Parts: sequence; C-alpha cells; structure tokens
Amino acid sequence: MTKTIDLQNISKLKIRSRSSSREKPGTLFVTNSIVRANSNNKLLHSDELNPSTSTSASSASYSTSTSSSFTDSGPNLDTNNNNINNIIYPKLKAVDQKEGETRRMNATSIKYGELVVLGYNGSISNSNSPRRKSKFMLKRRDLPNGVKPASQHFVQSSQEADNLIQKHPNHSVTYTLSRNQTVVVQYSSDEKTDMFQIGRSSESAIDFIVLDTQVPQVTSSGLKTTNQHQQSTISRFSCRIIVDREYPYTARIYAAGFDASKRIFLGEKATKWTNEKNELDGVTTNGVLIMHPTSGFTGVESKSSEWMEVSVGGAVFSLSETRLTPMLSKSGHISNPNKSNILRDGTLIDLCGATLLWRSIEGLQRTPTKHYLDMNLEYLNQLRPQCPVGLKTLIFASAGVSNQFDLSASTSSLNSSDRVPMVYLKCGHVHGNHDWGIKKDNERECPLCRKVGPYVQLVMGLEPSLFTDTDINIANLFKPYAFKPCGHMASEKTCKYWSRILVPQGTAQGLCSICPFCAVTLCKEQPFVKLIFQEGV
Repeated sequence: MTKTIDLQNISKLKIRSRSSSREKPGTLFVTNSIVRANSNNKLLHSDELNPSTSTSASSASYSTSTSSSFTDSGPNLDTNNNNINNIIYPKLKAVDQKEGETRRMNATSIKYGELVVLGYNGSISNSNSPRRKSKFMLKRRDLPNGVKPASQHFVQSSQEADNLIQKHPNHSVTYTLSRNQTVVVQYSSDEKTDMFQIGRSSESAIDFIVLDTQVPQVTSSGLKTTNQHQQSTISRFSCRIIVDREYPYTARIYAAGFDASKRIFLGEKATKWTNEKNELDGVTTNGVLIMHPTSGFTGVESKSSEWMEVSVGGAVFSLSETRLTPMLSKSGHISNPNKSNILRDGTLIDLCGATLLWRSIEGLQRTPTKHYLDMNLEYLNQLRPQCPVGLKTLIFASAGVSNQFDLSASTSSLNSSDRVPMVYLKCGHVHGNHDWGIKKDNERECPLCRKVGPYVQLVMGLEPSLFTDTDINIANLFKPYAFKPCGHMASEKTCKYWSRILVPQGTAQGLCSICPFCAVTLCKEQPFVKLIFQEGV
C-alpha cells in the first residue's frame, strides 16, 4: 500500500501547474530526489512506487521545470544519485554562509546612501539639469573611480609643477606655499572605492550640482521667494565623498573637488599645514563644515553637536570664532580625535550657502515613505475638518498634487481658497482662508481663543528623508504639528528634532534652527505648534 502525506499540512509548499501560470493544489511524487505532481492532493514517497514508473530519464526531464527546492531527508532517498542532487538542489548552506552576496552581484543595484538639500521640500521647480535635484542617491558605480594619495613632491616653481603633472596625468593637489615653493600631492586609482563630487560648477567632473538655497519670505499669502541674484558663496568644486565599495559602505567626506583636469589648487592665501605624517594639508576658502547629531538622526534626545571643518586630506578640526579660521596651536593644526570625516545617518554638511543631510541606507530603510505621508493627509481629509468661520470643509492637497495653493485663485470650485487650511501660529487653531480679525503687520485674531499672531497657510512636508519617525504603519499615523513661522506640517518628533538642530547661516552669521522644508529660520521661543482641528459633524 502506498503511504500518503496530506499536502495541506505543508504550509509553505506551493506547486505551479506546468500548463497554467496560476498556482493550484496538487500532489508531489518524490522519486529519489525528483519531484513530480498530480491532482490527488497527496504526497507519495518514491520507494513505495512502482520502479517502472519513475525512470531517471523522465525524472531528469522534469527536474528542469520544477521551481520547488528540497533538501535530503530520510533514509528512503537513493544515495547513488548525488550527481542529480547536485543539479536539482540549491546549495542552501552556501547561500546562508554568503548572506548579502546576491545584492553585490549587480553593481548598480547597491545604494550607499542619500544626500538631501535642505530647503526644497522634495523638488526644485526651476531646475533644468538632471544633476541638480533636491536629493541625490549615491549608488555603486559599474567601475570604481576612487583615488587615494600616492606621493608628495616639492618643486621650485609652478612650471615644474605643471611639467610633473603632465608627465603623470593622474589626480593631484597643488599647494602653493610661495612663489618659489610648491608642493604637489599625486593620487593613484583606488579600486576599492567610488568617488562622488559636489559643487556649483556645471562641468562634467561634478556629479551633483548644488546652488545657494534661496530662503523664502513668509507673507499672508504664503511663502514668497525673491529673485535676488547675489554672488554665490558655494565653491565651484566644493567637496568630494569617497565610499567603500564593500559592505558596510563607509562614506568619507573631503574638502574640495577635482576639476576637469583632475586637479585641486590651493593658493598662497589658503590655510595650509603639515600633519603628523609630514604630509601637506589645507582647507578651502569658505570651508566645508560637518556636524554629527549627538544621538543620531532618529534619537529621541538627539541634538546638535559641535560643527567641525573638513580639510582637503579629510582631517577634521574645531572652529574658532570665525568660520574661515580653524583652530591652530603652537604645534600646528591639531585634529580632534573624537571627530572624523566618516558620514553617519543624520550628518549635516554645510557648503557655505547650502546645507545637505546625509541619510545612510540603513537609516532610509526606517524612514517614512511618500505613501505613508499620503495616508496621513487622507486621514485628515476623512476627518472633514471645518473652518469655524466659513463653515466649509477644508481640503489638504495630496503630496503629489501641489506644494502650495495660490490664495489669489478663483473661489468657484472645491479647491477654492476658502477651503485651504490656514493656521493661527499663536494657538494652533486651523481655519480656512478668510478675512476675519485682521490686525496690523500681517497678524490675525483667532475667533476661538482671541489670541493675536501670524496667520499662515499649512503646507505638508513632502520630503520623507527629513522625517525622523521610525514607527511607521497605518495604525500609527502621526499627529500633525507645524513649524513656525512657515507653516510646514510634520510629526511632533520631526518638529522637535529640527528645532534642536543648529545650522550655520552664511560665513559669519552664527547658528540657528531652520525648517528643513524651506530653510526659514524658526522662532526661538516657540519653534513649532500643535494643530487643533474642528472636525466636521
């Protein structure tokens, strides 16, 4: 008699019919390590079948069509078919020992991390270059292009330096000490790293173009960006990031980037020194600053730590009273051993005109998605919040529809201006766009609590990488808060985090907290407010 095993007890087994793409229940015949199926809903062991019905030829022909995998178990399997077993069975043990190797096979599928430019809320409207975006994803290159210092040469003139570089046309850094003394540091290729360059220049040597962030002005009709063309303070070749091609994909930042001729120049007036290895190093004019938050990007009590300056060689130093002068001692430039140029999740990079946020690939895996932000907006719309004055239902625009509503538009549709959510920043009460309680200097009196303060439009923060929330699911939608004075909406945890983070303002304007979605300076006394809705009946 044939022994049977109920197929329903094998929960993880799915059999795909050879004649149909749909999955159907069936029976597996196990013949010496060969798997076959029928429609009796039973699994039969091959040692109890008629040997004439299970030839090796037919078994071998079927083995190429089955997609199920099994490991040897039980004494009933024929031990003489090792060659067939090696063909059919995947070497699961070898796969377990090399966990993670699969994702390294395709170079372009490996992501190192992401750089987010603060102040753009997910997009740059006037950008016409694919290299200028609000955020950049760093991926493993098909071929490594990293470089590392190889040799240092002392020459007597700039002409000798040019001849040396022409003789060895690799990447190089030229330090001009005086008219009669120049140091050239030549670099060699590093097959273990990838290099990404950031700057204002549009040359092909720059991977990510970053321009000065235009901070908008907060008005009664929304955020208005002025078209003032001021001289940029961002270097044409600001910095470069070197990332290890192997896990854990460590990323390091260095000041200055190589131009189209693969060169970096530091003139006589640039701050330079010789480090403990007798190697020349220096910093750029406006400098590249970095800051690692105390408890990481998602830490509950995380806050700003000390801002440090990065040198061309990757050393990190404390700043003195002015940004342009790193701290010096009698023995020269002393590096802070507690700081490094290794980027961590949440590290901020200031280029003197624009600030970038580094998100590691591990951090991005815990970051809210755009779908999650859309669910929060949908939940608010389902509450049908009403304006206490106009008695109309307020409508929160989807994250993919619009960043900000034009309050001067027509009022004849469901998307009319009187349905646009507005907030009294003094108390947090949410209303529609109306003219009640207008005071001087763009202030309004709230009809519910009589507090007088700014009255601005609510705009959802659309860039998921700027949110610090990690517990993201449909059952844990965040309670909306708004930054002051801009009105950008985010979670409480996100608002608290960014209100504790201090960002440099220009070359000598100190540090302050900013809204990550528009770069507007936050109010010192109350940087954000909890939103209070009047739900519909």
